[in-house]
Parts: sequence; C-alpha cells; structure tokens
Amino acid sequence: MLGLNKIKEAKAKADELKNNLEHMLFEEERENGMIQVAVNGNRKITKLKINESLLRVREGWEIEEKVQDALNTALGKAEFYAEQELKKLMPNIPGLNF
Repeated sequence: MLGLNKIKEAKAKADELKNNLEHMLFEEERENGMIQVAVNGNRKITKLKINESLLRVREGWEIEEKVQDALNTALGKAEFYAEQELKKLMPNIPGLNF
C-alpha cells in the first residue's frame, strides 16, 4: 500500500510535469508550410497560421480539413508525450489506467 508521502511526492511530480508541458510545443504543418499549427503539452493551441495566398487557391472546406488534420496530429503527439511522461512518474495503481 502506498504511504501518504509517496502519494504527495507523486502529486508534486505530476504538477511539475504539467508545468513543464505548458512550455513544450508540438508543431505540425500542411500544404508545404502554408498551414502551421502548434499546441503545448497541455493540449492548448498556441499557434494557428494560414498563409492568405492559400485562401485563393483552395476551397474553404479543404483548408478546414487540413487545419483539423494538423491540429489532431499535433494534439495526438502532445497527448502521447504527456502519457509517457506520466507513466514514468506514477506508480502502477490498479484502476488508474496509467
């Protein structure tokens, strides 16, 4: 059984990880860099850039699909990284799914 100190230590490490993730960027590009997105490790969008020349040569729905794809990929990378780091910190507690 985990002692209270171990739980406090794990929480402190998890809080530190969350703070560190705030400063990590996961970036994606589409259309040869004409669409750029970035999210931080806490899965918040930090950048969304669309080159306006792309608006002249692509339909709106095409751009929306590319932006969604780029965001989903970047968010997936951030989530995967955060999960891997959290697994390193947290003990194997049944029911927590870490």
